[in-house]
Amino acid sequence: MKKSKKKITFPQLLFAGTAVTLFIRQLLHVSLTRHLIENAKIPSSFDGFKILHLSDLHNNRLLCRDDNLLARIKKLSPDVIVITGDIVDSFLPQNEIASDFVSKLKKICDVYYVPGNHESQIPQRDILFRQLKNAGVKLLFDSREDIVKGDESISITGLMDPRFMKKQTIRKTHDNMIITLKLRDLQPVDEDRFNILLSHKPEHFSIYADYHYDLIMSGHAHGGQWRFPYIGAVFAPGQGLFPQYTSGMYHTKESTMVVSRGLGNTKFPVRINNPFELVLITLKKI
Repeated sequence: MKKSKKKITFPQLLFAGTAVTLFIRQLLHVSLTRHLIENAKIPSSFDGFKILHLSDLHNNRLLCRDDNLLARIKKLSPDVIVITGDIVDSFLPQNEIASDFVSKLKKICDVYYVPGNHESQIPQRDILFRQLKNAGVKLLFDSREDIVKGDESISITGLMDPRFMKKQTIRKTHDNMIITLKLRDLQPVDEDRFNILLSHKPEHFSIYADYHYDLIMSGHAHGGQWRFPYIGAVFAPGQGLFPQYTSGMYHTKESTMVVSRGLGNTKFPVRINNPFELVLITLKKI
């Protein structure tokens, strides 16, 4: 006796269609988040200065090759673009995808870049860094530069991800210790100036603040991957379940940290209520 075929019902079709639509949308949709940073230490010539913050591209082929995204970024007229790591993915280490995209960004304005944990894991990272440097990208590898307008300036510092140092030291060394050592090795910031720090991992916020950085920009958390009302973010690497620092602005002492949800995914490709993100920060003197 033949078994009758189970019919697919309309609710099942509707659910499947909705799921597919949402999945495709989360692969293509990029939201824009605007933040205003007000500080008395911001020089007058930097009042209204715009910083576009990008992070965690992870070799996103769709976005890195999207001319509409580049046009959208150009229309925002940023004064500088900062990238806080993981432009490549260690599970798909194709330098050209990310380096071509960042090279196009450099044609819009100056680009400052710090590497994340994924760059530390790819064998061809030196080639990637050379490609970026040849394109004119400013590599902040445990170093500091001034951004100058006229006769006024602000400082911008970049920290390499702790995993770069772990390859040369004891593997079990805690990230907090490595971050602290890196910040101690740098010349102390001038607390009378406005100081920016780029560092991939947001979970070290309290340490960054201890070293008197006014504005910190990070990524890494991917917005917590899944975000739900009343619950918030579900998981972030380095922070575990229900992470504290995943998206938006955070404040402690005299420091503000802005965390980007990023522009790509890695091993776990599905986001819920957590679109890719461009972050536009405007400085305001008070």
